[in-house]
Amino acid sequence: MLLKKLLAPYPAVGHKGSRYLLPVLAGFFVGFFLWLFEPFQMGELPQDQRFFQSMAYGLVTFVAVLFNVGFLPDLFPVIFRSKTWTVLSEILFEVYNVLCITVGNAFMHAYLMHEPFRFEVLQAFFLPTFSIGFFPVVFYVLYRQIVLEKENIAISNDIQPLVVHHLEAEKVHTSHIIETPQTITLSSEDGKEEFTLPVDDVLFLESAANYVELVYIVLNADKPKKMLFRNTMKNIETMLSAYPQVFLRCHRSFIVNIEQIKQVKGNSQGVNLMLGEGIDYVPVSRTNIPRLKELLGEGELA
Repeated sequence: MLLKKLLAPYPAVGHKGSRYLLPVLAGFFVGFFLWLFEPFQMGELPQDQRFFQSMAYGLVTFVAVLFNVGFLPDLFPVIFRSKTWTVLSEILFEVYNVLCITVGNAFMHAYLMHEPFRFEVLQAFFLPTFSIGFFPVVFYVLYRQIVLEKENIAISNDIQPLVVHHLEAEKVHTSHIIETPQTITLSSEDGKEEFTLPVDDVLFLESAANYVELVYIVLNADKPKKMLFRNTMKNIETMLSAYPQVFLRCHRSFIVNIEQIKQVKGNSQGVNLMLGEGIDYVPVSRTNIPRLKELLGEGELA
């Protein structure tokens, strides 16, 4: 049970705006916490020195968290992939943050006391800093995972009936009407590469740095095919604009074919669209859920 909870999905480090806000909040919290509660015999210092040292340790926290949260995800994107990030990943990452702050505080202490850095100082800082940081972090991560999972499962359960009705309506529609498959042409930004395929064969498109990856169905193939070409999601949206009832920019990095959605599932990372066995799920940002429900509802009423 515990292992299952630790391996449950968890939101990876967020977008850059929140990544840069967190270090500021963490730095201010640590600085004012030390100033108000005066741990580590800080109460013995004169008032002006107590405030200065508290803010110095807050600065250490700010720098450590800024580097770990603000820059590491960009330096090692494979490690911080949302689809592989778990509760255990988050706990280990937060423990790493606490350890970095501990080491930084030990160096700051040596600097403020005009003393050479000694291992004994690190030991003295390790236990109180780690004990103060570790248990609240574990509790917060586990609590947040439960709350987010509950919220997103409720949202997905609200959408799932629309998916079922949409699929049923589509079956009735295709059983009575034989249509010539509509095609769409996608191209690279410079226009040198072009790819034409039936609209119904498109599963989804995903942003990949300066490229876009197209995932599509091939008749009689065991699994979907992928094609990578240089372009932006904004340009791709324009190419797909002739089919506003079919394609949805459901996430800043994804465009999905509404007709290919088979199921909706929620976990602590968010609401995800399942397009079939062996196919990567497609996330939906909360701001795009109303439009998703609207498109699925239109299919139901068609």
